[in-house]
Amino acid sequence: MTPYLLAKFCQGLLAAGLTLLFLRFSPLSLPVMAPVELTTPVSLLGREMTALWALAGGYALFSGKRGGKKG
Repeated sequence: MTPYLLAKFCQGLLAAGLTLLFLRFSPLSLPVMAPVELTTPVSLLGREMTALWALAGGYALFSGKRGGKKG
C-alpha cells in the first residue's frame, strides 16, 4: 500500500506544479463567478450545438438494444 500512496502523493505534487506553471504563463482573465455577457446569440446550429447533436445522435445509434427476439 505504501508505494501506491507515495505514487499518488507524487502525482498530486506534479499536478499542482503543472497547474502553477500553466497559470504563470496563462493567467485567468476573469474571476470564477464573474458575470459574462454573450457576444453572439445562442443558436441551435452553432458549432458547439452541432457537436452536441452529433454526440447525441451517435449515442442514439450505438446504444440501442442488440440482437433479435429471445425465446
